[in-house]
Amino acid sequence: DDRRRHVYVIGRTGVGKTTLLLNQICSDMEKGHGVALVDPHGDLATEVVRRTPRHRTNDVILFDAADQDNAVSFNPLACPDPSLVDRVTSGAVSAFKKLHADSWGPRLENTLRNAVFATVEQGGTLVSLLRLLTDESYRERTVPRISDDIVRAFWTQEFASWTKAYRTEAVAAITNKIQPFLTNRSVRAIVSQEGSSLDLRQVMDEGKVLIVNLSKGRVGEDNAALLGAFIVTAIQQAAMTRAEIPEEDRRDFYLYIDEFQNFLTSSFDSILSEARKYRLNLTVSHQYRAQIDEATAAAIGGNVGSIISFAVGSEDAEWLVAAMSKNTGDLQPADLVNLPRYTAYARLLVDGMPDGPASLATLPPPRILQDRFGIVAECSRRRF
Repeated sequence: DDRRRHVYVIGRTGVGKTTLLLNQICSDMEKGHGVALVDPHGDLATEVVRRTPRHRTNDVILFDAADQDNAVSFNPLACPDPSLVDRVTSGAVSAFKKLHADSWGPRLENTLRNAVFATVEQGGTLVSLLRLLTDESYRERTVPRISDDIVRAFWTQEFASWTKAYRTEAVAAITNKIQPFLTNRSVRAIVSQEGSSLDLRQVMDEGKVLIVNLSKGRVGEDNAALLGAFIVTAIQQAAMTRAEIPEEDRRDFYLYIDEFQNFLTSSFDSILSEARKYRLNLTVSHQYRAQIDEATAAAIGGNVGSIISFAVGSEDAEWLVAAMSKNTGDLQPADLVNLPRYTAYARLLVDGMPDGPASLATLPPPRILQDRFGIVAECSRRRF
């Protein structure tokens, strides 16, 4: 369905979710749709690139987080529109907060928010952010140029009034969260490039294919989670800037997030509830509901049109039966618990209304007539 909206895919490991996603992404690419895939493992990303249709070769942007020799520039603090500084700041702070919720506090958040705001406003990067916090001479040159009165007052009055010991403690609480991210040379090559950055609004409007391979095994789990959260938040912000053009002129863009629990931030609920009007169509996939918080689970239940369930545990089956049934008795928990591999039940949105549950069997992966990974990767490296 070319007009589909948000899709939720759930099921245990090894039951066929990846095959389903691979088929749908390849179908979208073949039809010429704009597509983005965020993959924390890398296997799905590689298989998609291998199957890239010839006519989409020049559209593919291969964002490989572990390839420091061919790093695509992505500055999560880039903000070409001054009116969006607050939104970019909130997105970056939310990404850090998601990863470090156990050691978060009001002083840390306030200091980080003012540091991020100042860096975004001045067109800096995460490296600039680290310098603002740790390099006094750099801070003295930067703070007078901050145009926002409240943020400038934080640095000239509140931060300046702290004792050296208190300031060191406050700054260390932030730097020990940023430095491990920037210490990874592959990640630093991506996020520290000044000037041009990946233009996600252009990716959407021109129907490009963005393949994000975060490969936790090569860049580290925390680095992959933080970089993925930055990218997902930036895609949401890019979609919302489409408010300036009429809805009928907005091109559909399909965002796939595998293992999406890794990239949840406070902005994810708004992606589910608001992004559809900007033609950002979301497909998220994971194993079981306990991986996500209750607010996100409620947002899924209230905003997702199509639900596809492979084999799940008994606790998840109870919730899914209620969410997917049109009439009492349409499904029983045992139906979802005992599904064979590569089969699922689906509740789809048809003509704007949820249909009753239907069983399905996934198709085998599209055949590889020619492995095009090398060709597509080389073309992407030259162009991006």
